[in-house]
Amino acid sequence: PEGSVRGVACRPAAEASVEGAAPAPAELVADLTVLADGIWSGFRRSMSDGATTQMSSFVGVVVKHDAGRPPVPHPGLGHVILAQPSPVLIYQISSTETRVLVDMLGKLPSISSGAM
Repeated sequence: PEGSVRGVACRPAAEASVEGAAPAPAELVADLTVLADGIWSGFRRSMSDGATTQMSSFVGVVVKHDAGRPPVPHPGLGHVILAQPSPVLIYQISSTETRVLVDMLGKLPSISSGAM
């Protein structure tokens, strides 16, 4: 239908089939579906056959500021900056603190080993 997300194909579990016949493939349709899940998620493990690959990591800093004076254009809302080479997320976590997260490509050096 118009205005919907299309192209998500699935095959129901064998238990859902009739008399042990192979379940028919299906296409799922929704108005909008957004899914974000971390690499160590149980949900990801249950929905994936293969090994996970870590493509990037978030590195963040908490910016402290005067109450009611966050360093963002629209206080109380999240901001996504589509920067190159990686996006940046900025959002308030309290009246005096704002979190800035940068998506860093590749695997980061270990903090515990002292490499970072």
